[in-house]
Amino acid sequence: MKLSTYLFLLPIITIHHLSSQFTTDTVLTIQNINIQGQYFTTINSGTIKQLNTSSNISSNLGTTSDIISQLPSVNTDIEGSVFFRGSSKSAQLIRGIPYGFLEEQSGDIIIQLPASFFRQITVLSQPDLSFLPDGESGVFSYSSTPEYLKSSSLDLTLGGGSNQRYTAGIKATIAPGKWSVTTNYNYRREYRERSFYKLTTNSSGSTEMDNNASAHPEVHIGDITVGYLLSDKDYLTVYTLLQHMQYDRYGGINNTRRNSVGDITNKIIRHRYNNQGQDAYAAEATWLHTFWNKGKLNIRFNYNNFSYDENNHYENEQFTTGKIIAQDNLNVNQDKSNYFFSTKVYYPFQNGYTFNIGYMGRIQNEDYKAKADNLTNGDWMPNLSKSTDFNFVRYINLGYASLQKTIAPFTIEIGMQAEHTKEEINSPDLNGKMNKNKVQIYPKANFEYQVAENGIFSLGYQQRTNRPIASDLNPFIDRADITYIKQGNPNLAPEVIHLAEASYAFTNNYFSITPAIYYRHKSNRIMDIANQVNDEIRWTKQNTGNSNTWGIEISTNWKPINRLSMSASSDIYRDQIDGRTIGYDEKKEMTCILAKALLSFQLTPNTQLQTDGYYISDQLTAQGEIQNRYSVNVGIAQYLLKKKLKASLSVNNIFDSLEETTRIQTSSFQQRQIRNRDSRVTWLTLSYNL
Repeated sequence: MKLSTYLFLLPIITIHHLSSQFTTDTVLTIQNINIQGQYFTTINSGTIKQLNTSSNISSNLGTTSDIISQLPSVNTDIEGSVFFRGSSKSAQLIRGIPYGFLEEQSGDIIIQLPASFFRQITVLSQPDLSFLPDGESGVFSYSSTPEYLKSSSLDLTLGGGSNQRYTAGIKATIAPGKWSVTTNYNYRREYRERSFYKLTTNSSGSTEMDNNASAHPEVHIGDITVGYLLSDKDYLTVYTLLQHMQYDRYGGINNTRRNSVGDITNKIIRHRYNNQGQDAYAAEATWLHTFWNKGKLNIRFNYNNFSYDENNHYENEQFTTGKIIAQDNLNVNQDKSNYFFSTKVYYPFQNGYTFNIGYMGRIQNEDYKAKADNLTNGDWMPNLSKSTDFNFVRYINLGYASLQKTIAPFTIEIGMQAEHTKEEINSPDLNGKMNKNKVQIYPKANFEYQVAENGIFSLGYQQRTNRPIASDLNPFIDRADITYIKQGNPNLAPEVIHLAEASYAFTNNYFSITPAIYYRHKSNRIMDIANQVNDEIRWTKQNTGNSNTWGIEISTNWKPINRLSMSASSDIYRDQIDGRTIGYDEKKEMTCILAKALLSFQLTPNTQLQTDGYYISDQLTAQGEIQNRYSVNVGIAQYLLKKKLKASLSVNNIFDSLEETTRIQTSSFQQRQIRNRDSRVTWLTLSYNL
């Protein structure tokens, strides 16, 4: 093995994500309010939501996809895509920096990475200007370890689950003198099943596709953080990450074609033998200098690389005879290099003013190669129509400045980001190279009012963007997955988002409540649009005009008695899509609901029971809707050896209720698509802390 450049249904207002006496003692500071994490897994200030994954029992034995769903207004789909407040386009970062493997292939990563690797997940719905403006509803920042560590520790994890699932992890910290060294490593292997059914009908008949696939994914991920206190005002940090994932997959795709009266005109079984490998590595250096008046200078450089290799062998079997009548191969290679540099200065003045200024630069250089062959008369012959060599380069130079004024109990901040972007696209499907240059301004304003000691009201506005990623721009018709034939669009314009939010946060050690109202206006909305081309449905990226989303979010944490903790969260939003640019006569609208729950019971001083679940209503798409679904998890933990040893048992998706049904209705065809993954999954894990 190489390690190379490597609920149940509840009412709309439900009880969600919490923890117990054994949770961490994290403190999140918002202005002058200290939000204590002594009792609650999730800390919520309205615009900042933070999840300490190690204190969750019912989901932290699973994947990052399982654990991230504990956050208010966050859910994931069958393929691991992350949604926040109805949007799948929040930026996903590691320690505040964009990584290549959290873009096109992020779903594969999220549904496979061990939940215990990222010890802390932070969601910022109103990010400050020191983040790139990507992500329409905010940013997710994953961290495996705190930035500064002062004590030594050792955590060991070993677990097994149903259907050939295994996991192991180690986290160790040593802090001699001025040094601090933390290393994390996690391993996960499982047997995973997927089912996919699709029925497409039009005036000439119907096409039925029934696909059952199985895979054995295996992932290794580790990182090392080395910190050194150069002086009482200077701290140096070096960080490196290695990740490797490999899996083999088989899919048997039954294709049945019927004419308009229902007679079978053709039936083929297409076998897909698929092997995938993903490798990522990163190197980062940071210098933090503290000025005499508590101002800060932060200089940071990060390089991260992601490579993706996929080999496909296809065999077409004649249903009536069982003979293989055609064979073909498709090999895909993707390589992504990312360079990121930032320098920022935070400088407070004695008269209540605080000044922030900084610069960020990012270079993305991405190559995508596809090579296809057909077996013809016993010889493998190149298929040029399925082969391509695509290159994409993006340069971002961004400067920002903001000024904050505090006159207790009021704080006002105004600022702006100014950005120049240059893009180069080179593809055999284009006539030469395509170049784009763009200058964009992103304003931001924020107002806060502190209400008594434990409450704060916030009102914020900012402009953000969603840039097309490389696969969105690639004009190549990608047939690697016959269930989802896709084609990019090099003429896509970036989305422009106007984001506003008003929230109030009240919290103490035993109770918190955070209502929020938010609004998003999006222009040039990028969406997947299905079109029928000959006998296949092809998904293309298109700018579909403007859209609006407005919603109400309520999140609560409560510890009514010593042995019981509970929380509640619900997100009710109105989603709107203006599809007139793609042929629809009017805007489409739908009210959507996401409700969650978690209860934690202290059965004995050393035994903890936890259950959580969520429900999501129908969701709007450009050409139809995704039907409602729900899931429930349960876990129990027993602490031994003075609580240094923990034995945990959990069952995920106990009602096998994650089936996802999508309906599409157009003037030329109708489609029903059903996706599902493994049913309930059981885990037994031992964790030791020293």
